[in-house]
Amino acid sequence: MIIPIEANASGSGYSGKTIRISHYTQETGYYCGPAALKSALTSFGNYSHSQGTLASWMGTSSAYGTSGAEIKRQLNNLGTKSDWYMISYPSASYRDTNDLWNKVYANVGKRSYPVVVGIHGTFPGFTYPVRHFVTIYGYTGSNAQNMTYHYVDPAGGRNHNIKWGSMKADRMAYFVADGSIIW
Repeated sequence: MIIPIEANASGSGYSGKTIRISHYTQETGYYCGPAALKSALTSFGNYSHSQGTLASWMGTSSAYGTSGAEIKRQLNNLGTKSDWYMISYPSASYRDTNDLWNKVYANVGKRSYPVVVGIHGTFPGFTYPVRHFVTIYGYTGSNAQNMTYHYVDPAGGRNHNIKWGSMKADRMAYFVADGSIIW
């Protein structure tokens, strides 16, 4: 299902912008990576691959899930641009809202591409710490510190009811600090 969301960004990109994206509920407890990738691919009109096929291509397993590097590799293979990047953050103490904003603005604001983030912690909807992937498809705010990021959560509809969520910059940076960003 594609939910149409109109972009409303000003020339600076700092008032807000969202891109069209679809939500896919992960088919297994460890398919958040394939589902987040599938959601990201819908922004390019490419959603023909099943989560199982994507999981197979990325080496997704019940023991380890999916690596951010493999999501990046498939975005380079299947997306409309071939210069996707990934960075893993070294520790939960790294909570840089400016760095997160620079990557989200580069993709969502300038290129109209989503950002897949690997998160760690007790993310909204969960009652325990998880390693998980969500896809950021928009933002609103006037600077890096007061941004609100809009995301789709593949666990929504399976583990909890939050399919479409929003989160303030400092909270998103907190969850990404011990995870990764693919932009």
